[in-house]
Amino acid sequence: MGFRLLVLLLSFSTSFQVPAADAGSRTPSYNESVHSACNLMQVGSVRQLNPVHERSYHDGVLYDFPGSGSDASEMPERRRASTFAVYTRIIEQELPYFDSFVQHYVSLGVRSFYLLSNQAGTDVLLKENMERLSKAGPRMVLYVREGAADAHLHEKKLFDRIIEDFVIGVDIDEFWMVPEKYKSLSDFVKHQPAHLYWGSWLIVPNDSLTNALKPPYRGYTGVSPHLRGTRKWMARTTALKTIHIHQPDLMPGLSTQGHHGSFIVHFCSRSFWDMVAKTAAQKFTSSRQSFYHGCEGSDEMSRLFITGKLPWRLQMLAFHMNVPKTSTTSSLTLLRYDDTLEKRISSRLLSMSEEKTLEIVQKFHQVYKSFKMCLAAVMRMHPHPWGGMLEKEVTSFLETCECGNQTSQSMTQIAASAAVARSCNDDALGNTL
Repeated sequence: MGFRLLVLLLSFSTSFQVPAADAGSRTPSYNESVHSACNLMQVGSVRQLNPVHERSYHDGVLYDFPGSGSDASEMPERRRASTFAVYTRIIEQELPYFDSFVQHYVSLGVRSFYLLSNQAGTDVLLKENMERLSKAGPRMVLYVREGAADAHLHEKKLFDRIIEDFVIGVDIDEFWMVPEKYKSLSDFVKHQPAHLYWGSWLIVPNDSLTNALKPPYRGYTGVSPHLRGTRKWMARTTALKTIHIHQPDLMPGLSTQGHHGSFIVHFCSRSFWDMVAKTAAQKFTSSRQSFYHGCEGSDEMSRLFITGKLPWRLQMLAFHMNVPKTSTTSSLTLLRYDDTLEKRISSRLLSMSEEKTLEIVQKFHQVYKSFKMCLAAVMRMHPHPWGGMLEKEVTSFLETCECGNQTSQSMTQIAASAAVARSCNDDALGNTL
């Protein structure tokens, strides 16, 4: 089964029909924490590694690359301005885009990055990149531990290493934009003093296989930018009790209202390759839920395609692409990435040569484009403030969308036809996978 059969099935053309009926309004149960908890669940073979620390990955291993800059305690005059750190999660699939993320925040005045990963045993590439980037200036602190990475956000082992005045809690696809009248983060907090700052998302998607996003970036903002799940935060370190994904855990008595007015360019999909790699690499299932919502893993991704369905991330990408883009950024270039590394990572995840991976992903892309066209027709048939929907609402809509039903019927027929041809193609497939 798996990708051997998937390669065969996708060698046949498939089509989608625009549904004539209403997409429906059923709202199935949805456990929002499932998607949050699975965001960094990694599946794959574990290579043995001798860590620089003797402690096991079960207990957590911490790597601290001090950077080429001087410590603040050695240069008291630098303490006149506030200092800043980024606290984020990282997996290997983020590396093609990580350099531009670091460069952006360093340009705003960030001097340290505190990174959490649960890719225990497969963190060699992560460490190599942290060390390389630290030589250019910023301090890089990487904490690697087995298990659900989001749960480790609440631990103190990495959090207690922070020495900066402010912490920015973002993901690697999120770029905080300082209001234009301020030169840096330090200038911003000096003129807008607060213990907590909120940045609302400007959602910028990309579903191209070959074209990188270029400025000015076009995106959309939700109609409820102050709701959890549509924004990220920056806070004084002394105001923080622990770290959460979308909302900080503040010390008792402190208000969560904070300062508004900033926005974050959220590259929810930096490319189609980005979504394929995340879908293949991340796996999570809940004992209480039968669906995955973005954490299918490579085997489940294969099964979904065979049964005529797209993985959740690709359905969500089609939705983002179809929402009208109402905002545009400045001409500042934010996102750069290594497309060679991007393809190499996908190839390894799918256990194929780079040539075969390209062939398969191109077929995925054709299926995705047909789904996106079908979804666009549904969204036009049922006018709605699509940009104002929360993720769980979008998920409910996608689960009831008739595009999926039409896809399933079409692909079932394709699978039946493919079974006839499988016997004469099986040997060839075995030689190429």
